[in-house]
Amino acid sequence: MEFVRVGNPGNLAKETAHWGKSFFYPDYINQGGAVGYTYDIAKTEVSRIMVAKVNAESFAAINMQDLSSLGGNGPNRPATGLSWYDAAKFVNELNLAQGYRPAYKFRVGDPVPILYQWESGDIGYNAANPLRNSTAKYAIASSDEWYKAAFYSPTKAAYNFYPQPDDGIDGAPPPTPVAGGTLGAVYGQTGPADVNNAGGLSAYGTMGQGGNAYEWTESGGRVEGGWWGSEISTNDWKGHWESLEESGFPIWVVDQEITRYAQDLDYFVAPELSDSLEQLGGLVLDLNDKTYATGFRVVSLNVPLTGGIPEPSALSLLAVGLGGLAVIRRRRS
Repeated sequence: MEFVRVGNPGNLAKETAHWGKSFFYPDYINQGGAVGYTYDIAKTEVSRIMVAKVNAESFAAINMQDLSSLGGNGPNRPATGLSWYDAAKFVNELNLAQGYRPAYKFRVGDPVPILYQWESGDIGYNAANPLRNSTAKYAIASSDEWYKAAFYSPTKAAYNFYPQPDDGIDGAPPPTPVAGGTLGAVYGQTGPADVNNAGGLSAYGTMGQGGNAYEWTESGGRVEGGWWGSEISTNDWKGHWESLEESGFPIWVVDQEITRYAQDLDYFVAPELSDSLEQLGGLVLDLNDKTYATGFRVVSLNVPLTGGIPEPSALSLLAVGLGGLAVIRRRRS
């Protein structure tokens, strides 16, 4: 898995003005993207062969949907058809394999996976994000981490309109739809491309964030990006035009604003109206949903290897990916 560095910590979030009841004082919609630290993010989406290797090494039993009818079963095709919990199993196993603690907390005995927040007595508890263990090296990209890697331009200190290099300008035409290759983006297609051949690169060097597969993020079941069947863009909110009483100017009034749903852990939230390659975008799905067009991307964090993996007694309380114990037994055998 190849990672690229996302620096420029402390960047501002993307904000979009919309003119509500006052023509002179717009409201601002916070679209996210502010990250206060440097991190690495996978250059590509997680591929099917990566999941197969984790399954073989850990018995994690992450089941991918059959996409043979769409040409999506190749080893380098994106690992789609996975629930959020499957993605969490995967990154937990990556952590355990390298001696780090798991990023996400589950308990043995639940009939279906249930995500728990880390608590103040747990090693690695972080009040700013109790969902992610702060001693884990690997995690599912958060919504802000994903968004910044896709759209932020470090040279302009602003957000590009599409995931594109720093020479892109706002208002530029959308990326050309392609079935694969180093230009354009994979959308408007009948099936996915290989993750390492899925269109052009963002300013930070990521591939496929402008299409190929939706991607789970850590933020409460939020799914970002586009997929191979996406249209170029669809607005992320509903609204209507009306005239400002004092002046008669036409203004666009937003009826359904964007919400990022951070920490909405495990209940269904109706999907937002979005299917977009542009800055706006994102669906919110139940964490157990398995959609054939949704994969995920991993972030790697600069954390020291201290304490190593939990003792077996602690692991009996945490079903880390349902395969963590198998990894430890194999490592010790």
